[in-house]
Amino acid sequence: NKRQQTDRMAKKISTILISSIIIALLAVGLAGTVYVYSALNPVDKNSKEFVQVEIPSGSGNKLIGQILQKEGLIKNSTVFSFYTKFKNFTNFQSGYYNLQKNMSLEEIAKALQEGGTAEPTKPALGKILIPEGYTIKQIAKAVEHNSKGKDQ
Repeated sequence: NKRQQTDRMAKKISTILISSIIIALLAVGLAGTVYVYSALNPVDKNSKEFVQVEIPSGSGNKLIGQILQKEGLIKNSTVFSFYTKFKNFTNFQSGYYNLQKNMSLEEIAKALQEGGTAEPTKPALGKILIPEGYTIKQIAKAVEHNSKGKDQ
């Protein structure tokens, strides 16, 4: 009878222990998922600010992630490194980039594949269509017309 009580008690303890371990693993998994999901999203989705970064020639995913995190464009360089490897983003180009804090990891990775500029440049804040055959005066008027009311 005493042996049966001991067996029942051992069974209860092992059930509680296994249940606790499973709950802890689920909690850690859920927290990790939320953290990674958060890191994939923009640092500040409402920001319109441009940040210029230089990606040196020969930089790998890890170094690029560290540069982007230091500049406040991504939340976590390790998540960036794993994400770009997992999504097979390769051939990042060196150069200067004007990136925004409202860009997701995917948008940043795609921009880095397109290539930057050899020299630092200001971001293009708009576009102007200049029809073929316009004179210098007509182009100047189009630029003036399209830049009215915008910060310069």
